[in-house]
Amino acid sequence: MITFKVWVRHPEGLPDLTCPIVLCDGCRKEIVGPGNVLWVDSHGGQVWHTHKGACDRRVSQAIRRETGADHELSRELSEWMAQLHRNTMVEPPPCALPDEEVTS
Repeated sequence: MITFKVWVRHPEGLPDLTCPIVLCDGCRKEIVGPGNVLWVDSHGGQVWHTHKGACDRRVSQAIRRETGADHELSRELSEWMAQLHRNTMVEPPPCALPDEEVTS
């Protein structure tokens, strides 16, 4: 699941920083580092994001139960995000990470 997180970092009254994050569909925790994207071609374009390992296996089993599929397709999260970026044909603006100083 892709959602948004608000980083409350500006007690001086400057705007908070809102950043998109990827949540694991297995444990509902933020994916930071290696992850996978899973999907079934015949299931209407829905994708599931997971941590690698136990979450990946648990979500894979749930997908098979939910969709009746005997397998799902998968891609490394980093590769998926790179392809998504390329497919939008949009050059992203520079974005500060939560531990970097944001200047306007």
